[in-house]
Amino acid sequence: MSSSRKLSKYKQQDIEQALEMVRRGVFVRYAAKVYGIPQSTLRDKINYKYPGNSSPGKSPILSQEEEAKIEKWAISVARAGFPVTKNQLRVSVAQYLKRSKKVTPFVRWCTRKKWMILFLKRHPSIKICKPSTMARYRATVKEEDVRDWFEKNESFLDSEGLKQLLECPDRIFNLDKTSFELVVRKRKCLGPKGMKRVYSVFGNNEKESYTALFTASAAGTLIPPLILFPYKCRIPFHVIRSVPLEWGIGRTESGWMTSNAFFDFLRNIFKPWLVKNNVELPIFLFVDGHKSHTTLQVADFCKQAGIILVCLYPNSTHITQPLDVGYFAPLKKQWEEQLLRFRSKNGMRPISKSEICPLIASTLKSFENIVNVIQSSFRGSGIYPWIPNAIKFSSLPSAVYTQPDSVKETVTTDNEQPFIEHNFLENFETFLTAEQKAEFERQIKSDSWHVPLEDKNLYQVWRYIRAKLHPDQQDERSSYSEDFLGFDDEDKNTTVLEGADIPTQLEDTSYTNTLADKINTGEEKDLVIDAKDCFDEVFVMPATENRGTRAKMATSLPSVATSEEFMAYMDAKEKKKQAAEELKVKKRIERRKRKLDKESLKKAKRTQTLKRKTPNKEAQFKKKTTVKSSRDNHL
Repeated sequence: MSSSRKLSKYKQQDIEQALEMVRRGVFVRYAAKVYGIPQSTLRDKINYKYPGNSSPGKSPILSQEEEAKIEKWAISVARAGFPVTKNQLRVSVAQYLKRSKKVTPFVRWCTRKKWMILFLKRHPSIKICKPSTMARYRATVKEEDVRDWFEKNESFLDSEGLKQLLECPDRIFNLDKTSFELVVRKRKCLGPKGMKRVYSVFGNNEKESYTALFTASAAGTLIPPLILFPYKCRIPFHVIRSVPLEWGIGRTESGWMTSNAFFDFLRNIFKPWLVKNNVELPIFLFVDGHKSHTTLQVADFCKQAGIILVCLYPNSTHITQPLDVGYFAPLKKQWEEQLLRFRSKNGMRPISKSEICPLIASTLKSFENIVNVIQSSFRGSGIYPWIPNAIKFSSLPSAVYTQPDSVKETVTTDNEQPFIEHNFLENFETFLTAEQKAEFERQIKSDSWHVPLEDKNLYQVWRYIRAKLHPDQQDERSSYSEDFLGFDDEDKNTTVLEGADIPTQLEDTSYTNTLADKINTGEEKDLVIDAKDCFDEVFVMPATENRGTRAKMATSLPSVATSEEFMAYMDAKEKKKQAAEELKVKKRIERRKRKLDKESLKKAKRTQTLKRKTPNKEAQFKKKTTVKSSRDNHL
């Protein structure tokens, strides 16, 4: 039976203020009306019917101090990067109740769902949220390191006289890439009761995605994006035609960003856009430390073009890169809405490559307040204004929980090699047999050779790692050379005769390295040249005729350019093809005309010869008739 009584909404602070008014001589009825508190409740507080801040009804299972400890623990582990779920919290509370031997109405001390709802209501500082995954190398980023990066860059710009550029939002840019998947994941939906699994069917592969490069300024200006397609040679014309004219379009073999594609973007899209919009140079371009952004070719071009390339602090782009901080998340939500709208119209038909750019364009068109979002992203990352305190360092996991004490003793920030080698040694020994490991252990403490010849190199690797990890356990008779640099091809193929002395370490390759250095520096140049001349004199190769190949007149296209340039190229190519076809038709008509002229000439000649031959036949016929008539007359 549900109660129809309305519960009054008031806080403990309201009760305290109402009690203070009553103590000053104000009527209880008036104080209760001002703060919206029932008169009975206020009179019970005045008469101390309920001690302290307790409320009427059954007392809670856990005291306020215990719940405060649980709240503090949940917040601490969440800040450390290990948030607990509702089920984990219920299990932890059940274990605590079982160990404390408290009498509870719960079955097996496991709290009910209602207790979890009321617990969250009593502690509003905790909320249910969806965590984002973070790798360990990002979790180890410290606030001091990020602040130090801001200070060093600020001092460097001040020494170079470029600090005033940090106050110009239209000269501060951020560039970052993201992928657009063609499948919507983890969206809550409606389904029938009793159905354990509800499937969402899409026409495309769940692993199919396309890379897009976005660039924005601190003033809120969004530069036309670059879309990359996985093509080896050329992009089809129907895909180029679907891209807006001002956008960039590119191709790479894998569809991901490469150093050549990034260089072509800066040269063919970003720099012409700066010139077209009259952006004053130099400018700041903040990028992450991806290998495609830090090539020598890119650095030289940026130096000549007036672009100051600034790499953000490593592994901190989730808090220092503006586009990652506040732009990509709402953009992906709009993209998912476009995918769902496309599926509702087309069903299970897959999205073709010529439909990718129109969908992204409609996503950007439906993005509201895009200027405000970009500006707030720059503010939240501390880039503009240049204020490191604007970064939410509280979202960084605590260093106390990301690295246990047992690991801190062996792992240091400057030298992680012992920890890595220790794990490698344990994994390496798992592949050894018990006999091999026993032979290796016995060989360390012995002067004679006991290890089989086929395990020589295996033993050298095992002893090298062991000597690095446990130098105090190595005997002086088996001291290992620190000059071990790996195995050469000669060591791998060496066969040892029976009865020969087995070396306890690899041969010294210092002479080989010294000879190679001399050859590179030119000290042994004469010796090498004489040997080559002798070889050429004795072993003469037969001369072969080099047939020249005709160079193909193919136009090399850049991997990245604007859609307008690609369209201009395709139009020029189409016109050239059309002109070639017209030339072929013209030549074909001329050949046919020449053929007809030749045939008509032959026909005329034939008629002339026939005309010349016709009178002779008449004369011969007349001659024959005259001879015949004369013969008849004679007879």
